[in-house]
Amino acid sequence: MAEYFTRFSARLPMTSESAAHEALLALEGRRKAGEAHGNPNPEGFEAAYDHLDAAGRPVVWLHSRAGSPDNVVAFVQDCAERGLTEPGLWTLIWSFDCSKPRLDGYGGGACIVDLATGAIVERIDLNHWASVQTGRMRATERDGSS
Repeated sequence: MAEYFTRFSARLPMTSESAAHEALLALEGRRKAGEAHGNPNPEGFEAAYDHLDAAGRPVVWLHSRAGSPDNVVAFVQDCAERGLTEPGLWTLIWSFDCSKPRLDGYGGGACIVDLATGAIVERIDLNHWASVQTGRMRATERDGSS
């Protein structure tokens, strides 16, 4: 049986250590609510206070082997809207992987969030992107050979 994975690892810069702890407490509250409904990790990712980054800012480390990028982005947006994150652009890059060769087992994507507002600036899904590009190229070939 094949196992499917969604892997990512990113650091979220916070305004302060207390903001990092507030974000983690909010995430824990969401998890407890999910557990009450039979889902042990409804967010599908791990988060931990990771002390200071190279710039001296407190950060929260977000990572997973089987999580949902959508849930991570929603968490980051919530933190940004609550003013817990340092303003700036934040990027999440993820990969889809499979333990066995499967046609649907690989891919990935990226999302850029404006931490000042929580707005998604740009998002790409590699499978969708490849499909769109292939369609455009085939249309160009058809139009050129007519």
